[in-house]
Amino acid sequence: MKANRIARVESFLQEEFGNLIQKIGKNTFPGVLISVTAVKITPDLSIARIYLSVFPFEKHKEVKLYLDENYVAIKQEAAKLVGKHLRIMPELHFLIDDAFEKEAEIDKLLKEGGENPIK
Repeated sequence: MKANRIARVESFLQEEFGNLIQKIGKNTFPGVLISVTAVKITPDLSIARIYLSVFPFEKHKEVKLYLDENYVAIKQEAAKLVGKHLRIMPELHFLIDDAFEKEAEIDKLLKEGGENPIK
């Protein structure tokens, strides 16, 4: 039962933070696509880890710095969105999800390698 609740909360937070982060991205970082790839929350609902994908990836440091510097305002805005659904607003940890960047790098290396080096 607890696992279902946590999964529902994570899904709900991912949707709400997705909308909020896209709004922030559109207003603050024109030409940069920021999306929430996942939200993981602790079992006691006190900490939410929000994984973000940034395209182009080169802008990820700027985005992370902005989110960290504006943490209080972002958390207050998020609290307005989720306040009716959660008793306490979890602490937010913004993390950059670089899986797509790593995948592109591996793909590039494979294409540059030509033939399969393992024979």
